[in-house]
Amino acid sequence: MLRLFLLLALPLAACHADDASRSAAAQPDTTTRPGSVPYDLANPDGRFRLAPRLREISGLTWLSSGRLGAVQDEDGDLFELDPSSGEVVRESRFHGDGDYEGLAQVGDTVWVVESDGDLYPFDGRTEADKIDTGLKRSNDVEGLAYDAVHHRLLLALKGDPGNGLRRVRAIYAYDLTTGERSDEPAFTLDRDQLDPGGAPFKPSGLAFHPATGELYVLSAVRRALIVLSPEGELRAAVALPARLYPQAEGIAFAPDGTLFISSEGDGTAGTLLRFLPLSDS
Repeated sequence: MLRLFLLLALPLAACHADDASRSAAAQPDTTTRPGSVPYDLANPDGRFRLAPRLREISGLTWLSSGRLGAVQDEDGDLFELDPSSGEVVRESRFHGDGDYEGLAQVGDTVWVVESDGDLYPFDGRTEADKIDTGLKRSNDVEGLAYDAVHHRLLLALKGDPGNGLRRVRAIYAYDLTTGERSDEPAFTLDRDQLDPGGAPFKPSGLAFHPATGELYVLSAVRRALIVLSPEGELRAAVALPARLYPQAEGIAFAPDGTLFISSEGDGTAGTLLRFLPLSDS
């Protein structure tokens, strides 16, 4: 199984579970330098304090309007942020109060996920109806991303991976054509490789890179970021400095590859970080 190392000298590995006939061990990608990503994650190009209502910001996505969409884990409001300043441009009520953890835009609809796995498709006009995916609060869903290639939503679980699985973190798929959640995870992350010591890697946010199709997965608890190929092979793993990432739970890309990561405030305001792609990437 491919092993890449965090700055903490921590080995990580991942495998893909869509095809039961695939080997659980991914082959090493010799073209990728361990821990490399095309962003300087210790030196953001922009750092913005967010409005007080976003102190507990818990999800981030890029909207077709050219703004960032955000939710926080108490109020059923969609916040639209100016990506050049982090300022709230607009607020819209999509549902009642709840524990909202991620969001993703698909066409004209913004999908929001609650920690118990319930989904809320919001058209910007009427209150969203709840869709029960069959996941529970014990699964502790913490991230949502739209997989345009397969026209599905990916739901990252911080807690119980379900299906009697052990020693893995699971990412399930919700098929937007059939309206059904996959019985088996679309991706699994091997905890024996993720958690050999120190804080555990628990997914808190995920997003697809618009050019490469790679899946970027955040962990607020571990303060780390891993990058998976579209097939689920681990391509990079990096540690995130605590001074910039007190509790990173939101991640999104602009169409040009600009990366945004949001963190809950550690007794202070929430923050939004902006990273331009490195010039030699």
